[in-house]
Order: sequence, then C-alpha cells, then structure tokens
Amino acid sequence: MPGRWTHAAVTFRDGVVELVVDGRTVATARSQITPDRFWAEAPDEGGAWLGRGFAGQVDDFRCYVAPRSAEQLAALAGEVLKRDAGLVAAGPTTEAAFRPGWLVPPRLVRGPAVVLSATRPPKAPPWLEYRFDRSDGATSGWISSNRWFDPGVVPGRRYRYTVWSRTALGQKPAPSPSVEVAVRADRQAPQGLRFASEPRGVADGAIAMEAGPVEDRDALVEYLFRREDGVQSGWQASPSWIDRSAKPGSSHRYTVQVRDGSGNVSAPVACRAVAVARDDTPPARYVLGEWRTRPIALLDNRVLMRAMDVAGRDGCPKIEDGPVQYLFESVDGRHSSGWIRDPVWQTPPLADGVYAFRFKIRDLSPQRNETGWSATEPVRVSPLTGYHRFPLGRVAGLEEGTLVETTATVAEVKPDSHVLEDGGARIVATNRARALKTDASLLGKRVRVQGCAWKVAGERRLVWCDLQPE
Repeated sequence: MPGRWTHAAVTFRDGVVELVVDGRTVATARSQITPDRFWAEAPDEGGAWLGRGFAGQVDDFRCYVAPRSAEQLAALAGEVLKRDAGLVAAGPTTEAAFRPGWLVPPRLVRGPAVVLSATRPPKAPPWLEYRFDRSDGATSGWISSNRWFDPGVVPGRRYRYTVWSRTALGQKPAPSPSVEVAVRADRQAPQGLRFASEPRGVADGAIAMEAGPVEDRDALVEYLFRREDGVQSGWQASPSWIDRSAKPGSSHRYTVQVRDGSGNVSAPVACRAVAVARDDTPPARYVLGEWRTRPIALLDNRVLMRAMDVAGRDGCPKIEDGPVQYLFESVDGRHSSGWIRDPVWQTPPLADGVYAFRFKIRDLSPQRNETGWSATEPVRVSPLTGYHRFPLGRVAGLEEGTLVETTATVAEVKPDSHVLEDGGARIVATNRARALKTDASLLGKRVRVQGCAWKVAGERRLVWCDLQPE
C-alpha cells in the first residue's frame, strides 16, 4: 500500500493457500502445489527479486518450515504497524535533517585506489542508503554501506568526492562538503625483482621459470620473460612462465622485467645459469602427508612402510604425470629397498632395536631426476611388536605383553584352553577367540605356539594363542 509499510504473508496448509495482509485474511485458494516446489536462486550480485512488476521496498523477508497461526501472523503484523506509526509520528523532516559528513575522509591507498566512509546519524532510521560521487562523474550508486572503495582513479589526477544519503521515504538532504584527493603520478619502477625459481628444464623442449614478488605502489604488476634469441612471454599477470618453443636439448638464458599500472618498467634481471630444454626437474612431492603409512613393525619382525603415490594410484591425489620409482632406506644405509616401482616396501625380519627410515622419488627420464629425502620416521622392533622365540620356562618371567613363539607338549585340554608342558614348566594357553573350541586331538602332542604373555587372575598365561602340530 502506498506511503506505508505493509505486512503480507502467504501460508500453505492442507492444500489451501491463504493470503494474509496486516494480520487479516484477504484471499484463499485451493492448490495442489506443495511449498517445496517454490524455490529461487539468489544471484551473485544485485540482490534478489520478489513478485512481478513490484514497485516498492522490502524491509524483511522470512520463510518458515511450518505455517504460522492466525495469532502469530497478527503479532508479526502488529510489529510492522507499530514501526510504521513511529515513522509517521516522527515526520519526514526528522529523517531529512541528517546530512552525512566524513567519518574517514577520502584517502589514497596502494593500488592506487581511494577509500572513504561517511558518518551515520546518532539514531539511524530503519532504512538508509548512501551514494558516493566523484567529480568526473563516477559514482558508487546507492548502497547500504557507509563505506566505499574506489579503484578507478588515475595517477597524476585530482578528484573531489561528496556523499549523499536517502531514507526509505526518499528524502535526500544536501550532500556532504566535498573533499579533494590528489593521486600522485608514479614514476618509479617496481623494486626488488629477482628469479624466485631459476629457469630449469621440465620436459624435452620445455623450460619453466618463476619471478619473485616486487615492491611497488601499484597492487597489480605484469611480468615479461625473454629468451636470449628474442622469444618472449609477452606481458602477463602471472609471475610464472613455461617456454615450450625451445628445441629438445637446447640451452638458453633468460631475463625477466616487471611493469606497474603506471607504465614504469624495471631493468631486466638475468638468470644465473644456462637452462637445458630437457627434463631436469625432480618429481613433485607432497608438502604435507608424504608418508601414507609411517614405518610400522609387524608380527614377523619385518617393518612395513608406504609413501603417498604421486602418480595418483590407490586413491592418492595425482601430482606427477610420468612414471616414478621409490627408494626406501634406513638412515644408517644398512637396509634399502633399491629403486622400486611400488610406493610400499617391507623389510626382511630385523633384529630388536630402533630404526629410522626415509624415502625419495625419481622419474624415469634419461636424467633420472631425484627428489630430496622425505622426513625421517622412527620405528622400534622388540618382543612387544613381533613374535620372539622363548623356551616355555621363561614365559612366567617375561614382561606383560611380550609376543611369544615356543614349542611344548599339550598336557591337558580344557573347554577354553590348553595346558602346555615343557622341561618341567607348565603354562595355560588361552584360545585366540572364545568362539574357537579347543582341539582334543592335540592332547599329548608337540605343538608350535604363538601367543601373548599376560597375567590372568594373578597367573601368568599365554593368551590369544594359535597352536599348530609340529
């Protein structure tokens, strides 16, 4: 309704659509369309739209998963009517009295760009917009924010800025006083240019390079890479370039220059060494998480380890195109896998002790380019990690948790255990699982036993046992 705020609600209940305006039902209709059929995608910019040909303003929009009752809708409408009454009582002159000033006067920042913000009224109205104007006609348009970032200024020029405000009823007081900003001309070329990554061969006929960051008043700069015979990248925003026009195996030198938005161009910076157009680059490596399985001791006293597969097998993210090989090695050099295709290796059985393993990767190019070593990971091999042979007579004195492998005679068979004897020692061996029954046919026979030394009810036993006839 013209000139005032109106509360409108639409409810869907039991196939009936009801239109409620200011808390009163004004129309109903039957419909087979369910609420979940109504959807809209909000655009990235510019807000969203409601209705067809709607001319007005929307202050609040809500969606509920269940229809509101008549009492609830009346309460919501009452809030809107009270607010509208307050605006009418205050009168339009109260809102129009606010003239925006400068909270942060226009100032130049790196870019170059100008940032500025306007003051807010002591008691802000429910709806207020700002518009920032530049002396050459550029404007922010009407925006709800009291701040603006203007990246469209040109070095060497002067600009004056003003700010306007307007209320929901369209009242627009006089603008703020104008403030001038001088955008200084930039005549200094970017400083600190260097090669962050020297030119290097990455494939037959391809050489890659990367420039480092520079210091300049402009936030954006461009780079130009040039080969000694005149081949160049052209001016580009990226600090990286791959020269794919070189002949395989040819050698080249490169320079790099940088320019800013004001057209200032630095002197060329030359690379330190000649680059050859062949694959001289080691395989890619994961920055974090290069170990898929850190070295772990197995029950047979071998050590298993697995690297992440840079070629993308077994669910690993692919970061290297060509085939590669892996080399796993203990730091002391005594245990090595040699170069292998698979990213997993298992050592032979190892003596008790602490070991440290690492790995590296190489490609299969003629240069066999290698990465550096991975992080070193320790692993311990001991009777607590793998089975060790002990005579039955020593089991009673072993540390709890020791993994035992021994031979003995089955002297007695119980429902859930076997009693073992050897050399005068007697130990109860509990089955590996309660569901596994004992084997009466083993009575009186020699067996090979694997189990864990553990104290049960104050008595040392072998638990989690597996018995096999000799």
